[in-house]
Amino acid sequence: MKHVWLLLLALTLISALVLTGPLAAQEQKLVIANVSDVVNMDPAYLTDAPTSTVAYLMFERLARFDEDGIAQPALAESWDVSDDGLLWTFHLRDDVLFHDGTPFNAEAVKYTFDRIRDEEMASPGASDVQIVEEITVEDEFTVSFSLEFPSAAFLYTAIMSTRCGIVSPTAAEEWGQDFSLNPVGTGPFKFSEWEPDSYVRVVRNEDYWGDVPLLDEVEFRPIPEAATQMIELETGGVDMVLRVRAGDLERVQANPDLTLYSTPDYNARYVFYNVSREPMDQLALRQAISHAIPVDMILEAFLGEAVIRTYGVMPEVSWAYHVPEHTYDFDPELAQEILEAAGWEYDSAGRLLYDGEPLVLDLYSPDGRYPMDKEIAAVIQQSLEEIGIGAEISVLEWGAYLSAVDGGVPHLSILGWSQATGEPATMYGPQLKSQEEGGWANAMFYSNPELDALLVEGEIETDLEKRTAIYVEAQEIVAADVPMLPMFSENLIYAAGNHVKGYQHSPAGFQLSTVYIED
Repeated sequence: MKHVWLLLLALTLISALVLTGPLAAQEQKLVIANVSDVVNMDPAYLTDAPTSTVAYLMFERLARFDEDGIAQPALAESWDVSDDGLLWTFHLRDDVLFHDGTPFNAEAVKYTFDRIRDEEMASPGASDVQIVEEITVEDEFTVSFSLEFPSAAFLYTAIMSTRCGIVSPTAAEEWGQDFSLNPVGTGPFKFSEWEPDSYVRVVRNEDYWGDVPLLDEVEFRPIPEAATQMIELETGGVDMVLRVRAGDLERVQANPDLTLYSTPDYNARYVFYNVSREPMDQLALRQAISHAIPVDMILEAFLGEAVIRTYGVMPEVSWAYHVPEHTYDFDPELAQEILEAAGWEYDSAGRLLYDGEPLVLDLYSPDGRYPMDKEIAAVIQQSLEEIGIGAEISVLEWGAYLSAVDGGVPHLSILGWSQATGEPATMYGPQLKSQEEGGWANAMFYSNPELDALLVEGEIETDLEKRTAIYVEAQEIVAADVPMLPMFSENLIYAAGNHVKGYQHSPAGFQLSTVYIED
């Protein structure tokens, strides 16, 4: 017995050493370079990827995406759908606490969705849940959603929307409009501190219902310039960067102290045309500009293997991707022919005239939000000059940029969309539905009733083959109206120091629960 007792004691000591030794020996803090500062950490107002990346660690939804972009249980353990498709019932976990110590339950779910639906909130998420007629608390851990009509996309467009992260009713009521500065969710990390333009910090949620993170703290630093990010990564100023530009791929791969993570992603980057601002409301001008921009040359010169050329709204990895009949390939001579056929005139210096004056368009670009965005804007400016159109470039930091674009200020803007699934309803709807029909991210101010009706049909239809046909038709309408010029989808490319262990790279969502630091 004595020998058995000694053996058990030895095993216990070894186990304790293994579990606590390496991690306890050093600070478990991960510093990440984000491409811009956070904007608003209240899930109800999330519209940009840099903020969503941070918020994703703090707020959870009823379901989550797996690595294939398929819905899996999260705060809901399971769900049922009625035979007519009008009633969705979610059975919730009973072991979850919010970061403020209050219990997660069906009332919290109802509160979150009712909050988003409240007109006074003016949440862009209202369009995500406009299909919902009523939310009913069946019991403490069961909640049901009654829909206006059946929807094959409801789980993806509403329940799993970034804006539908479940919030603490107690904290939301306490902080009101300041909830974005004091965010409280159920996620593996909880909010610690935000110093605007410097950093935002989250810390481990010790009471997390799932696997408690190994990291003590995660700090996100806004560093727009890719070159600065790389220097910080190489010198140890940051541990991870959330974008590696094409020109730095070989640099990372050649560095024995760094690891490159790359996978195709569910995103798309475009040039948006503000059709509400003259003269961008004229189809011929949009067609001409689309033929004047050398997208293939831009990608070859700046981005290479870091991106995939796209010709439609969706990224190529989505089942709904479709190359339209007319792809607006680079053809400046055709661009001028289109303008002349539509009655546009040039002055003696070869400048396109509008109301008797040389046409000059406002072209807006963010400052490093998208790869080589400022450089791409400069090429677009030069290309437009080749067909007699002037362009004045304005480069703004992300928050100011979003305000300007959403306010309809520029004629042209460089924008993108990112999500964790190939579901077309979540990409088409917000961007291409008329704003009054739920197109909250429609910074083109584009409206086509035929397209609106088709997109609603695509959300309702449950047969995949029929849905595919619907989105093919939708893409042809978009290509004909030209409210945007599709350019590319980025591969999701991160880099980290080799001391960052346990990271699992996936386009389905940014997770750090398994990450730890080990020098």
